[in-house]
Amino acid sequence: MNNQQDFLQTILELKELALTKGGRLSPDEIRGAFPDMDLTDDHMTFISSYLAGYHILVEDFQGGEATWEPETQEEDPRDQRLADLYLEESAHSATLTGQEINDLLDSLAAGQEEARDILVEARLSLAADLAGDYRNRGLPYSDLIQESNLGLLLAVSDYRPGSEESFDSFLERRIRRQLEDALRDYNASSRPGVKMADQINRLNEISSAFARDHDREARVDELADRMGIPEEEVRTLMKASLDAVNLLEH
Repeated sequence: MNNQQDFLQTILELKELALTKGGRLSPDEIRGAFPDMDLTDDHMTFISSYLAGYHILVEDFQGGEATWEPETQEEDPRDQRLADLYLEESAHSATLTGQEINDLLDSLAAGQEEARDILVEARLSLAADLAGDYRNRGLPYSDLIQESNLGLLLAVSDYRPGSEESFDSFLERRIRRQLEDALRDYNASSRPGVKMADQINRLNEISSAFARDHDREARVDELADRMGIPEEEVRTLMKASLDAVNLLEH
């Protein structure tokens, strides 16, 4: 790994590989991309954080990055009001007996799409209750309700009559998975280390474009103007980018 450009090119190649693997890479695939290096845990931690800026997960790697917990934020009163209105509406959802649910599931399996709407409506209050379990963990409550409803819709569509798992148990498991996935994606993209990687990538793109257009390297003030950030922040990003190259060269 001779310079920053080589490093960035390798990252781009890893991005392309990740696109074919659902946004996930293994530690062995990372090491294989740097065949001339014996990557240490420090190297892997940095590369994993850098790739996280592209929303790529390195599976089964526990690096040395400091643990980050999402800040508990006070909800916007407008968001709370929307959520309250939704809860009031969902509380009036129709109540179905076990036999009615089974009959509707059979109808849905037979292709009667209106059965899905009835089942979803009957479990809106469940979706709202489950969304409440994930409040104050990053996403606004209204977003949690949307994710919960999406999980509900997918669960109702995927459930198969005669399954060993009960209908409500299946719904709860799938809704919770939807909520946890949404929170994980949101909080991962909000980590300080990921934000730094995003800014470094943007700095490199702007710097390369300036050099192509003007046949010279951009000054700090020119980069700051194009990025809309203070010059001191540009210097911090440049140092972080240089530190990355130095880390990979040792």
